[in-house]
Amino acid sequence: MTNWNKKALKARLRADIAFDTAIRPVTADVATRRLEYFNIVTGVDAGTITPEAGALLFDELTDTLAA
Repeated sequence: MTNWNKKALKARLRADIAFDTAIRPVTADVATRRLEYFNIVTGVDAGTITPEAGALLFDELTDTLAA
């Protein structure tokens, strides 16, 4: 059984792709965003963040990276 639903997995993939397509040097800000990404992944895996909340957090992170 997994804590992930389809919507959360799609949002996670979008966030991961946003990191890969962001053309910028690794700065403290990008490193902080990467830690944020892994904290969301860990939270959903552990069940402390619902998949729905995780999807919203990933979408916010993706929007931040795109800016």
